[in-house]
Amino acid sequence: MSTQTELPPLPPRPTLDEIDPAKNGLRRSALLRELSLYLEGFESRILCEKNDIEKIAAADRAAYIGLIDVAARSLKSMRHIVETNLFEIALKKGGLK
Repeated sequence: MSTQTELPPLPPRPTLDEIDPAKNGLRRSALLRELSLYLEGFESRILCEKNDIEKIAAADRAAYIGLIDVAARSLKSMRHIVETNLFEIALKKGGLK
């Protein structure tokens, strides 16, 4: 099995005092982009783990693949939601750039 690497911490969430209502859309966009990149990093790590499955005993392989596939689908779904929110924000601001 591969060695486990440490994941970077999630970006800090702003408090209500730090959010300027006029800039809330811009701040939200930036946070969503950051979250999307973070989720993409998780997906990459999961794919690397999936490549290491060949080293696992055949009896355990199917269960491990199943768990990794579920995790990958979940992350992909979360990233899709984040990117959809970014798209909606861009449309509300007057289109994509």
